[in-house]
Amino acid sequence: MSATPIKRRAARWLVKELVSVHSRFRGLPARNDGRITLLSVNYNSADSIVRLVNSFHKFVGQEAPVVIVENSARSGAIEGLPGVTYLRPFDNLHHGLGLDYGLRHVTSEYTLICDPDSAILSSDFAPHMLELAKKKGIAGIESAHWIYHPICLLFRTEWWKAGGISMQEKWPWYDVAGELTVLNQGRDPETVIKRTRIAGPRFRFPIYLIEVYEDLFTNTYLGSRLHSEESDEELGLPRKIVQPLHTKWESWVDGVIVGNLKPSEFPFEEAVLDTRVYDTADAMRQMSS
Repeated sequence: MSATPIKRRAARWLVKELVSVHSRFRGLPARNDGRITLLSVNYNSADSIVRLVNSFHKFVGQEAPVVIVENSARSGAIEGLPGVTYLRPFDNLHHGLGLDYGLRHVTSEYTLICDPDSAILSSDFAPHMLELAKKKGIAGIESAHWIYHPICLLFRTEWWKAGGISMQEKWPWYDVAGELTVLNQGRDPETVIKRTRIAGPRFRFPIYLIEVYEDLFTNTYLGSRLHSEESDEELGLPRKIVQPLHTKWESWVDGVIVGNLKPSEFPFEEAVLDTRVYDTADAMRQMSS
């Protein structure tokens, strides 16, 4: 039986007040071990989570730790994945609080946050991200957002463990994990991998349904929401357009993971890359005004 609205609010309040605000409830400290833990939050996207974890274990390391926070019903597919710490909190914490909840169980030097509908494409991904992170302790993707977006975000775990920061979104100022961008005084272009391939329809902003970054990482949009109760209008694109492209993307990623395809064998007609992004300086000024 699902929780009542009062219990849901209580669950979120508890995590926010204890975990997201107070550092003493943040679990064991991070170690200086050079390791990376993959952290993601699932909501009715078990197949996508399994694909993401498989790509992480294939290209980052079979023994590399993974933490998955479940915001929907428990999944046997995720529960059966080796090397995965699978957490089911008392209720749906949503994305940002779910990440805070999961970070309590991370003890590696670095945390890699990825959306469920994304995947790692190459063994060069982790070394390159770590190299980028040497400058400021953080690395990400050059998406069309102005923040270090949790589609793909690597950072030093100790920042969260020791600081008062939270991964919770703060609308209308910034999205999940946006506080890391504010603390770093903007997204440094020298700490991100570049968006190099795009396909599918474009959204209102220069964000595309399918995106690839230097043949190291790829993500889609709406994959985690295709099975929601949202109407096509709320979704942003008709399902009859989105579903076939997502299915094709999934087959391509699966082929890369098992070694039958190369990341460069992109199975889509590429769109013209629009490199406009939100202006970080303007966004920071708006937040401080």
